[in-house]
Amino acid sequence: MMKHAVKKALAVVGVAAVGGLFAVSEASAVPVLDFDQGGASGGTLSFDGVNYQADGISFLTVIATGTASDGVYNLDDAELSFDTGGSIMMSGTIDAGGGLGDPIVESGSFGVFGLIGRNFAADGMDFKAEDVAEFFGTGTEFLFSATSILVTLGEGCDTSTATWTCDVQQADFVNTASAVPEPATLGLLGVGLAGLGFAARRRRTAA
Repeated sequence: MMKHAVKKALAVVGVAAVGGLFAVSEASAVPVLDFDQGGASGGTLSFDGVNYQADGISFLTVIATGTASDGVYNLDDAELSFDTGGSIMMSGTIDAGGGLGDPIVESGSFGVFGLIGRNFAADGMDFKAEDVAEFFGTGTEFLFSATSILVTLGEGCDTSTATWTCDVQQADFVNTASAVPEPATLGLLGVGLAGLGFAARRRRTAA
C-alpha cells in the first residue's frame, strides 16, 4: 500500500510540474505552439534499458498562441520521433505560408524524463525550422525553445521487462519560446520528473 501511495504521489507531482510549466507559459503570454493529435493514432515508445525512443507519433494540428500568427493550423505528415539519449525531430509541414517546416522540428535534446505506469513525461529544448520561427514572428529565440512531451501508452503494455516496445495511445507536444523557465517552475518540473524517473528506476531494480 505504501509503495502504491508513493508512486501515486510522484505521478501527481509530475503532472502538476508539467502543467505548471504550461500555465506559466500562458500567463506570461510567451509564444507557444501546442501540437494536437486531434484523434490521430499510431506510433510507438520503446525502452532499450537506458533511454526511451519514440517513433511515428502523428499530429494533425498545431495551436499557436502569443505569436504574430495566432490560430489553428493543419499539419501534413507530421510525426514526432525522439531518443532521450539526444535527439528530437518532427517531420512534415505546417499548412501555412505555402508550407512551413519539412521538418518542423530539426533537432533537440532532453533535460529530464521518466516513466511511471503507462505515462511518460519529458522536458528539454529543440530547434524549429527557420521559416516556422519567421512566420510566427518569434525570431531566433524560438529556434531554441522549451519542449514538453507527455505520452500515454496503450492498455496492456508491459513495461516491467528490461527492454520493451509499446503502442502510443495519446501524446501531447508543447513548445514554448521562453528559453529559460522561471526558477519556481523549473524547480517544480525538476522535482516532478525526477520523481517519475526515480520510480521507474526502482521498478526496474525490483524486477
